[in-house]
Amino acid sequence: MSDVYLVNCAPDATVNRMAVEHLGLGYMAAVLAERGATVRIFDASFHGLGRKAVFDTLLAARPRVAGFTVYYSNIAETLAVATALREEGFAGHISLGGHHAAFNAEEILADWPAVDSIVLGEGEEPLADLTRDVLAGRDWRGIPSLACRMPGGVIRNPCPAADRRSGRAAVCAP
Repeated sequence: MSDVYLVNCAPDATVNRMAVEHLGLGYMAAVLAERGATVRIFDASFHGLGRKAVFDTLLAARPRVAGFTVYYSNIAETLAVATALREEGFAGHISLGGHHAAFNAEEILADWPAVDSIVLGEGEEPLADLTRDVLAGRDWRGIPSLACRMPGGVIRNPCPAADRRSGRAAVCAP
């Protein structure tokens, strides 16, 4: 069993055999594995698999964290999978990342209760911190570069001033 599944849903339930492998998922998986998490990548878009395959895989695996990469073209599929998982009793943490999720974090979190958090900007560090805290049973809502719901509404935690690994300025969505 894996602690984390990183998922790229196929856009609009289409099977696209011409899709390109999502290298960002590989970067995320490498950082998570370096930190001790067991990780699987499920790139449904690359493998030409639809919504049912993603749903069935995650429901069977029941990872503690399911991280979805989101673009405008696959947001509907991603939210449909997340909602269906919750309806079937999936209790893992569902987090979204990617351009579309970061720039629409408030709307997504306000309208889609199946989603627990959204990673803003470069995702390796915040996703690793989120995974660490979820696996340890700690509160994760204060992690930098993360948007989530709080009692007063949706919050966007500030991005750190610099990337901890490289010292570069952090990239974070507004």
